[in-house]
Amino acid sequence: YSAGVKTNRDAIIYNYKASELLANVREFVARYNSEVIRYTQNTRNVSIDDFINPEYIKWDSTLKVSLSKKISAHFTDTHLRSALYRPFTKKYIYFDKLLINSVHLFNHLFPNPATEQENRVIALSAQASREPFVALIANSVVDLCVVGTASVSQCFPLYTYEADGTRRDNITDWALAEFRTRSGLADLTKADIFYYVYAALHHPVWRSDFALNLKKELPRIPWPDASIPVGRWVAIGRQLAELHLQYEQGPRANLEWIETAQPVHFRVSKMKRAGDRIIVNETLTLAGIPPVAWSYKLGNRSALEWLIDQYQVSGDSNPNAYSDDPMYIVNLIERVTHVSVQTMALVGQL
Repeated sequence: YSAGVKTNRDAIIYNYKASELLANVREFVARYNSEVIRYTQNTRNVSIDDFINPEYIKWDSTLKVSLSKKISAHFTDTHLRSALYRPFTKKYIYFDKLLINSVHLFNHLFPNPATEQENRVIALSAQASREPFVALIANSVVDLCVVGTASVSQCFPLYTYEADGTRRDNITDWALAEFRTRSGLADLTKADIFYYVYAALHHPVWRSDFALNLKKELPRIPWPDASIPVGRWVAIGRQLAELHLQYEQGPRANLEWIETAQPVHFRVSKMKRAGDRIIVNETLTLAGIPPVAWSYKLGNRSALEWLIDQYQVSGDSNPNAYSDDPMYIVNLIERVTHVSVQTMALVGQL
């Protein structure tokens, strides 16, 4: 398993707009390479910290090591990938080991875009978290703070990949044999175990009983026994995974659109919650959000509150630029409302 990606320079490595991300990285690479040339030509015997100009580039320990080894960066738009930055919030990322402080093991989890079609990771809040437990599935690179800034994510994949592209099961043959024996289900698969785990991580009684443990250590999953309907857990885990992975394409909740000014537009600046409503902007409010939708929590925030928090204009970060569809954010609110309601229904079945 792996911690999420730690960039140490989110403003450069992430962006809602692909073209802006590539432009920012191209400029950063040019600046860094100019420092490599300057360092190569340097004849003074000074430390890296004395040599660098912290106002010219945002340095960190790994970039300083690369400079000390006189390693140049090479810009290529093939490093452009999609990443889950926060719950139900995607951004573009420039996935380059040289420019990122640490990709941890994500180069073995999603080494190329093709692996995003088949691999899955369950990201969860690591031990020593100050926030309630979070578990969320993803099929892309995941940020270190995807579960909230008060905790770091640990990500458990279905598969891992060797440097030559060989795919390996991350669930062992031993585990498969144990699950089959304990559950009495001879046709149980490794993917079934993966979704069984995802269901277990959402079980409300388990979360309540072990809330304190989950703040101190990684989760312990119950073995199948006579008290657990394993087949139902697997089915519910699959349904939860499908909901959470396909949230951008899923059904939309039928919310009431209240037009508060004309002409109506869909750009956001800073959304606000007002009771059962979300004020999108000065021209549009979405009303009639079911109370249960606010109950689907990921840490201290509901899924909808994560959208309100993340989809706002801040400095050079403009979420309106993420999609060519001007209604993307409004549709996203309706879709995540549907996801939230259905998630709580499935959790109730557990």
